[in-house]
Amino acid sequence: MNRLIAALRAKTLAATPGPRRTAIYDPEKDPVELFRENLSHGTGDVWGVILPEVVLALCDAAERGMEAERERDELRAEIAKLRCGLAAVEGLIADSHGVDGLHLNGDVAPWEELRSGGRYEGWLRDFDAALAAHERKDG
Repeated sequence: MNRLIAALRAKTLAATPGPRRTAIYDPEKDPVELFRENLSHGTGDVWGVILPEVVLALCDAAERGMEAERERDELRAEIAKLRCGLAAVEGLIADSHGVDGLHLNGDVAPWEELRSGGRYEGWLRDFDAALAAHERKDG
């Protein structure tokens, strides 16, 4: 797709040599309104200016769209990694009783004390919030 847009842009620019704005052009205005304005002012080759500008604007929009798709795909991949991390920690918690030596007294700190609502909930508060958000999303 990038090559197609680049080729279209190159052909459009090559087809409009010299100064490209001999007519009034405003990308914010309706093309029909621009056409009428240019005819009323007698400003040269209306479509020779407006059409290439429209094509170039479409090329720009297509490139922005493709960049947004790339960013979306990168974010989806990052989210998938984060979900795997959540699942790994959740599996560890499910398969064990707690953290040995956490309080440096030789006792096991049970997960219930480290999770939300527990005596030391601050340790895993963000994990529980992330897990809850993940569960709501997959709902």
